[in-house]
Amino acid sequence: MLFYYLVGVALSGVFIYWVTRNLHAAALKQSLNYRLFLVKVPRDFVSEDQQKQYPNYSAFVSAFEQLLEHLSRYQKEIIFELAVPSDTLEISFYFACHKQDIDFLNQLVVAYFPFSQIEIQPKDFTVFTPLSFTSAAKLRLKENFAFPIKTFKSFNDDPLAAIINAFSKLSKTEEGAIFQLIVKPADKRSVERVKSIRQNIVAGKSAKEAIANPKSVAKEALKKSFELGFSSDKDKDKKLSEPSLSKLDETLVKLMEEKIQYPLFQVTGRLVATAEHQERADNILAQLMEPFSSCSQPLGNRFDVIKLKSQKEIKKLAYGCSFRLFSSADKMILNSAEIATVFHFPHPFIANPRIKWLKARSALPPLDLPNVGTVLGRSDISPNHEEIKILDNDRRRHIYVVGQTGTGKSTLLKQMIVSDIAAGKGVCFIDPHGDTAEEILGYIPESRFEEVIYFNPGNFKRSFGLNMLDWDPRFPFQKTFVVNELLEILDKLYDLKTVGGPIFEQYFRNSLLLLLDDRSEIHTLIDVPRVLTNPNYRRQLLDRSDNPLVKEFWVQEAEKAGGDLALANVAPYINSKLSPFLANDLVRPIIGQIHSSIDFREILDTGKIFIVNLSKGLLGDINSYLLGMIVVGKLMMAAFSRVDMPEEERKDYYLFIDEFQNVTTDTIATIFSEARKYHLSLTVANQYLAQLKEPILKSVFGNVGTLISFRVGRDDAEVLARYMAPVFNVYDLMNLDNFHAYIRLLIGNQVTRPFSLVTVKLPPPNQEAIHYLQEISAIKYGRDREEVEQEIKTRYQ
Repeated sequence: MLFYYLVGVALSGVFIYWVTRNLHAAALKQSLNYRLFLVKVPRDFVSEDQQKQYPNYSAFVSAFEQLLEHLSRYQKEIIFELAVPSDTLEISFYFACHKQDIDFLNQLVVAYFPFSQIEIQPKDFTVFTPLSFTSAAKLRLKENFAFPIKTFKSFNDDPLAAIINAFSKLSKTEEGAIFQLIVKPADKRSVERVKSIRQNIVAGKSAKEAIANPKSVAKEALKKSFELGFSSDKDKDKKLSEPSLSKLDETLVKLMEEKIQYPLFQVTGRLVATAEHQERADNILAQLMEPFSSCSQPLGNRFDVIKLKSQKEIKKLAYGCSFRLFSSADKMILNSAEIATVFHFPHPFIANPRIKWLKARSALPPLDLPNVGTVLGRSDISPNHEEIKILDNDRRRHIYVVGQTGTGKSTLLKQMIVSDIAAGKGVCFIDPHGDTAEEILGYIPESRFEEVIYFNPGNFKRSFGLNMLDWDPRFPFQKTFVVNELLEILDKLYDLKTVGGPIFEQYFRNSLLLLLDDRSEIHTLIDVPRVLTNPNYRRQLLDRSDNPLVKEFWVQEAEKAGGDLALANVAPYINSKLSPFLANDLVRPIIGQIHSSIDFREILDTGKIFIVNLSKGLLGDINSYLLGMIVVGKLMMAAFSRVDMPEEERKDYYLFIDEFQNVTTDTIATIFSEARKYHLSLTVANQYLAQLKEPILKSVFGNVGTLISFRVGRDDAEVLARYMAPVFNVYDLMNLDNFHAYIRLLIGNQVTRPFSLVTVKLPPPNQEAIHYLQEISAIKYGRDREEVEQEIKTRYQ
């Protein structure tokens, strides 16, 4: 018999081991199917409406408690974690759920916290390092779970703030800490047990007796019901009123009623701290354990935070924590309010800078995102971080980029230009700073070296020619365009409406017309002062002019005017506006050459790479702006001259202008509406909306198809939020990280719902290619500066 008994015991042990092992394997497999999410919320209120909705911290915690109530119908485990990973000092809030329920949980969290952002974590974090020491503790309830702990409803200040402050005591990135709660709905028996204990106390039993034998109340209740059936009315009243509860029992009953007022959950709670030394890990854990004592409920319950002593226990808990395994042996029964008391998402009433706050929300790109086209960046939130591209047809509606200095505008433009160049497209980039222009040369493939034109006015040895007065007689509109554009340029530089007036405009306009009407030779801006001050030169031009209105002005008005309007008085004033350019040793050889070094129409039609370096540091602001506006003007003239070819033969050309408000005139408003038919696609950028005049601003928002915003100030955010709603708001636009942007992308001529992107960081440019292309362009398109100066001197002697 003993033999069979021993065999039975052995087989039972094997069976139990086999069952335990398989259950553990199943739990481990289940944990690997879970996905981790980082939850971030704004540090400040995002709107007045939100501030009214959450007047105090309790309103935020109540929202989380309601979220938990909703999860009481979810039969799988949910993991909540507050952690400082070992590679950072930021305090992060996470939740994990089964991969099948990702959409459900995400939508649920967003429903209760619409201002939050949920980011799936492609890689799990860890609080451990290879050389770290670990200290750990598990959370239990000191008394029977029927009695609740003190919940957030009884606190003046958020109890979670103290827990977070304990986490903020970590001082090195090699240290880590985590507070983990694994929750799943409790079965109905837990609720029934609380009710039974409550009924036992109501029936007159002590709390100890009620807990020890909660089911005895059923027998007592049945017995009393039987007795009442055979009692007189007087006896019934007496029995019904017995026994009377003491104040202590009344308190206990009330507490138990509070316990089952909210859904119950089975909870595994863990605390883990790691550091370079065991003593430091123990100190961190002690600081993490301390705040839980504040949840003690007089006559109710409190947490029993048990520090583990043996390495075997610590390793077991650390293993369970790492794989997020529920421990039935260490479970507590907590209601949703109790859980929300010690864990919920942060809110503006917790002023801790170490929390990983949400600076600005992100949003997924549309499903119909093009898989071809020019690269704008990558999604900053989707799991695959797919590239964001724009189609050529949609670019004809132009792109507007706005953002404060240093936020990533130039990086975005550079990425787009490099993408276009790699695709064999024709591009022009006008850079007011110069650094990006140089870098782009280092990304041009050798196969396109022959197509590169690098215009650097700061080259002291070789000067490009850039003559705004060189126009094509085949297109008569160009003469009028030149006159109007030069007037716009000077107005932009000097505000002629204030300092010049109609007299300046009249004299300057007729000077230009006199020069442009002369087709016997090509003139330059240097000739304008000669028209005003040299009677013999002016007479030669008048003799060759066929324009009666111009002749009449000079002969009948200008030369006969007296007083302040006398030519001798007007000429110095006009010349004073031109002298900063004509007297500049860098600019004069450029605008003083009769022929432009490059054929702008050929640039467009053949798709050349035209890089313009207008470094303000070298040229000065006013000279940089002048040359930039001349380049833009010449490109516009060339684009409009494409009227002589069928539209289907017009090759797309892409013009990029950084700080475009400085190198464009008011005609840019017309360009936005007209350039698309000539297949000139603009991408323009600037720092803030107030830099743009009202007509230009209206043209931008009225004609631009794709809008991209980096971080902006409040005034701009309030305007742009109207275009980025309902996805993003003013707070988001003001708090974007550098190199992150919001985009309202045109796809198939349809505006998409706004989403977020991050710019792409390019590898370092090829320095040898930069130097080579700088030199070859200067040789190919520039002329010796001294030779040009001598030519100008000879021509005007």
